[in-house]
Amino acid sequence: MILKKSYVKKTLLIMSGVVFFTSCEKEFTTLGADLVEDPGFEVNKRVFEVNAENQGLDAVRTDLMPMYELSDYVDPVFGRSEASYITQLSLSQTSPSFGGLSAEDEAAADADEDPSTIRENETVTAVYLDIPFFSVANDTLDDSNLAIPYEIDSVFGDVESPIRISVNEYTKYLRQNDPSTNFQSEQEYFSDEDPQAFLADLLFDGDYTLNFEELRFFDNEDDPDTDEDESENVSSRLSPRIRLELDNDFFQRRIIDMEGQDVLKDQELFREYLRGIYVKIDHPSDNLKMLLNTLEGNITIKYTYDDYNSETEEVEVARDSFILNLGRKSINVFNGDMYPGSVEDAIAAGSDAGRLYLKGQSGVSAKIDISAGQDVESFLAEAKANNWLVNEANLYFYIDEQASDAQNIPDRLYLYDLDNQVALPDYVQDPVGVVNTAPELSYAFYDGRLEEEEGDDPFYRFRITQFVRNIINNDSTHVNLGLGVTSSIANPALVSAKNRQGEELVVPQASIGYPYGVVLYGANVPAEEQSKRVRLELIYTEPEQK
Repeated sequence: MILKKSYVKKTLLIMSGVVFFTSCEKEFTTLGADLVEDPGFEVNKRVFEVNAENQGLDAVRTDLMPMYELSDYVDPVFGRSEASYITQLSLSQTSPSFGGLSAEDEAAADADEDPSTIRENETVTAVYLDIPFFSVANDTLDDSNLAIPYEIDSVFGDVESPIRISVNEYTKYLRQNDPSTNFQSEQEYFSDEDPQAFLADLLFDGDYTLNFEELRFFDNEDDPDTDEDESENVSSRLSPRIRLELDNDFFQRRIIDMEGQDVLKDQELFREYLRGIYVKIDHPSDNLKMLLNTLEGNITIKYTYDDYNSETEEVEVARDSFILNLGRKSINVFNGDMYPGSVEDAIAAGSDAGRLYLKGQSGVSAKIDISAGQDVESFLAEAKANNWLVNEANLYFYIDEQASDAQNIPDRLYLYDLDNQVALPDYVQDPVGVVNTAPELSYAFYDGRLEEEEGDDPFYRFRITQFVRNIINNDSTHVNLGLGVTSSIANPALVSAKNRQGEELVVPQASIGYPYGVVLYGANVPAEEQSKRVRLELIYTEPEQK
């Protein structure tokens, strides 16, 4: 039996949606019952073999991701892989004035008789790179100074061991638009990007222990006129995150000392000037994957400056900060060892493969040809000629439990129209759609959920009824489907990828951020495994012969 991840909240969500889902299922099956009772029609079922082959991927497009990954991990099925992260930086404010005066005013300080016009001598005191985890505050506290507990999501593996993190300046310019299309389309960046030639100043390199606690800061000054010690009160909070202290001198030279210069007056000039950073981790036991909330990440530059106090007529030291945002253009870079022999053999076998090895990142997707034999094509032609109605078309994929990592079987797969590079009509027209309160119940008719029935092997089933009907009604020859793992069934987006032959194809964007994989039975299985073979099942209605 598959050992699935257990989450209390997830269980509650499932239970809360049982009534809703059951009513949907009843409505769906009633259609078939009505047809059976009609004396003028006969309901039949046929099962067809289909072809299935592994699509080994060399690279996937990663510059449009809603999240980015840092990992150093050995998968028990697929072996070792790494994910590193490249991102542009953006000014939180263009033409910033550091301190209280502009660079122009400071330059005039020697000639200005106003005592408040001084050289402020802005000096960087600390620089922090913050990359938050995906997290949810799961409680409120009576004591406002205590740490709020958080539930952390999307961090997998050994979180206790210190990891090695390095951060470098990245000097390759990441274009927004593609010059080969006269800048009419967006520039695509893929996971096989080689960062090594573009690494410059080392901004951080050291051991780091992950901390999943809320960060609290106590920067208040005590008011001597009150009984309360205000310095013991929390002044600000940050959700759990990776927080690294970067090199002060680099940001002194490249940001603070450039006050008033053109490179800080315009975002595009700035991105040309300081092109980005590169972040990489190294785990001592190769056992850590982190999907991070990079869109909320930033670099905070803390600095002091000389400030003229008009009341005391003295120059005092003041403090301020400036933020650089991450992520207008970012890339995940994936590297890894060659897959074990069983996986490589299955990829090389094409449609003769006995197993489908689905994996996220730039891993493995599958191509499914539902016209594998002329039987199904003949059936579709016959159905059209005789006005048969396809009531339901189901595609089944069975899990090879022994070959899979049983602890991390995906709860869901995503099936799509590979030929037309779009979501299936059954997905688009699903009457349930997204269920925010119970994501597991989303797209219940289209399905693709992991199922375990008593006396049967675990499997995934997809209803592709409308897809098959369209083939019949429109004489379509597009019968190839794509199959991949997914981190979110609510995300149907497909992105560019390259297979090992250099051919372009599309894969689910949500598969790129999924940390695990699964092994399915393919099309070429021995006689004793025929019940687990990938198959297409059609339930259809035809008029009774008079």
